[in-house]
Amino acid sequence: MTTPPAHRRPSPRRAFVAASLLPGLAAAAALVAGHAAGTIAVTEAAGFVPTTPRALPGVLVVLAALALAAQGAVVVGLSRRFAAAQLASEAQAVTDELTGVGTRRFVLERLADELGRARRYGRAVSCALLDLDGLARVNGAVGTDGGDAVLRGAANAVRAQLRRSDAVGRLRDDELLVVLPETDEAGARVIAERLRLAVSSLAVLHAGITLQATASLGVATYQPADDKDAEAEALLRRADEALFRAKAEGRNRVA
Repeated sequence: MTTPPAHRRPSPRRAFVAASLLPGLAAAAALVAGHAAGTIAVTEAAGFVPTTPRALPGVLVVLAALALAAQGAVVVGLSRRFAAAQLASEAQAVTDELTGVGTRRFVLERLADELGRARRYGRAVSCALLDLDGLARVNGAVGTDGGDAVLRGAANAVRAQLRRSDAVGRLRDDELLVVLPETDEAGARVIAERLRLAVSSLAVLHAGITLQATASLGVATYQPADDKDAEAEALLRRADEALFRAKAEGRNRVA
C-alpha cells in the first residue's frame, strides 16, 4: 500500500516572498472607486500562504491583475474629478461675476460666431444693446451695492426672457448685449420690447428700500444682402447708434 506524500510547507524564502507581496497586492485590489472594500491579512500561521510551488505564482498573477484593475479605477476617478474641475474653471472664465451672465469676451465672440453662421447660410441675425436708465442716480442714493443689486436683478430678468439659442453678456458697466440668432428686425424689436417691460416691472429690495429701474434698447439686424454689416463691429456700432437715439428720445424705449 502506497503511503501518500507528506504535506509540504513552502521553504522559508518562498513563505517570506508571499507574506511580503500578498498583503500589498490584496490591499491595492480592495481599493475600488476610492474606498476600501475589505482587508486581507496574510500570516504563515493561518495557512494562507500557498503551500505548493505551483499555487503561489497563480495567486500572485490574479492579485496583480486585480491590483491593476483597482489602479485603473482610481485613475478614472481622478480623471473625472479633473474634468469636472476643468469645466467649472471654463464656466467661471466666461461668466460675469456680478451679474451671472456672459462676460464681454464671451458675448462678443458669440456675436461674431452667429454673424459668420448667418453669412454662410443666408440667414438673419440681430443684436440688442440694453442700457439701464438712471443707474448712476441709484448708486448716488443708496450706494454702489444698491446699484449692483439692480443690475443683477435686471440681468436675471433679461435672461429669463430669452430663448435657448440666444445669448446675453455684460458689455460694459451697465450695458448688456443680447445676441438673437435666426431673428429678423421685426422679431428683434418684439424681443427687445419684452426685455424692456421685464426690466421696468422689476422691483429690487435692498436695505429695506425697493429699487426700480428702466431700460433703453438699441436693435440692429444683419440681413444676407447687407454686405456693410458683414462684421460684428459694424453691427454692434449700429446697435449703439440706435441705443443713443432711444436715450435721446426720452429713455425707457426701443429704437
